Amino acid sequence: MSEPKRVNQVSGFDDEADVIILGYGIAGACAAIEARQAGGDVLVVERTSGGGGASALSSGIFYIGGGTEVQKAAGYDDTPDNMYRSMIASMGPEQADLVRRYCDGNVEHFQWLEKQGIPFERSYYSDKTVFLMSTHGLMWSGNEKVWPFREAATPMPRGHQVAMEGDTSGAAAMEALLARCAEIGVRTSFDSLAQSLIIEEDGAVTGVVIRQFGAVKHYRARRAVIVATGGFGRNQEMLDRYFPGLPETAEPMGIPHTDG
Repeated sequence: MSEPKRVNQVSGFDDEADVIILGYGIAGACAAIEARQAGGDVLVVERTSGGGGASALSSGIFYIGGGTEVQKAAGYDDTPDNMYRSMIASMGPEQADLVRRYCDGNVEHFQWLEKQGIPFERSYYSDKTVFLMSTHGLMWSGNEKVWPFREAATPMPRGHQVAMEGDTSGAAAMEALLARCAEIGVRTSFDSLAQSLIIEEDGAVTGVVIRQFGAVKHYRARRAVIVATGGFGRNQEMLDRYFPGLPETAEPMGIPHTDG
């Protein structure tokens, strides 16, 4: 996006909502559900003609643990503390507070996903694999059993795969989330490319400028703008900034619009 636009430069708004969300992949859809269930009028701005994004083309594997129903069904008794030790051993302590929060809330996160209609089988695939072509609900998606990680924490499988055959199970997750959004009244603005944020004199964000079929429009946010365009695997400038030293042979991931 370009530099923010001052609100006093906007002559009028074409639409408004309590919460405006940029991006309709899994992050945007989850944010939309939470904002709408909290009573807000929600408008999702998406540059393509429908929701899903790169999330719908993913393998649909969530790294979740701490003692989910799927883990218990497979005979594994994981805990938030055990998961935390495993993740810190793998990632390092730089974001320990964030990792701690993630692990402590993981079982609740999983229950929330199922509540939205995302299906997970109570079944277990015991071998190591990058992704599954079956509908097994639990797999080893990390290196928990490998030294030195196995000494930091008791190895536990934490790959929770959405119950859909093939290597793009993320489509089933997005189908459920988008259906949920439609059911509860989340509004959408498709084919809309966010150009810049609109800010008040004090810098507070109060809306967004979008381009839709060549026309420029202004949307006002009464409460907040949520930027959910996190994937940037196709943006070389952002890759150079946030992943310096990335090998030139690394292949970009995501759809053409995965540019942050």
